Amino acid sequence: MKTEARSAGDRAEDRALAYFEGLGWKLIERNFLCKAGEVDLILEDPKGTVVFVEVKYRANLAYGAPQEFVGGGKQVKMGRAALFFIKSKGFKFKSGNYRFDVAAAGPETLEHIENAFSFDNYTL
Repeated sequence: MKTEARSAGDRAEDRALAYFEGLGWKLIERNFLCKAGEVDLILEDPKGTVVFVEVKYRANLAYGAPQEFVGGGKQVKMGRAALFFIKSKGFKFKSGNYRFDVAAAGPETLEHIENAFSFDNYTL
């Protein structure tokens, strides 16, 4: 049984996906989960860049903006999951041909933060 918070998060992911698809981005995978972590959305933008997106939802800003909750621990888990995805799917990227974005969602808002963090110099 889904909690209301999980349902709200799912709706935020739906909104984020619709936003990116409206920009002409293609969905590669949604909710990629592995032992290393999870990536909410994996997309390809029109320039061919693979974008790993964390969708973070907050019902209100009383305790901070959604993007403030994508801290170091989450970034490491997401980065490791992205690296696992790249290796397991056999993707070959040129340097800089992928990035990590955040879609910060509120009940009525969606903010796209490009290059929210990097995961350079890490390997599996």
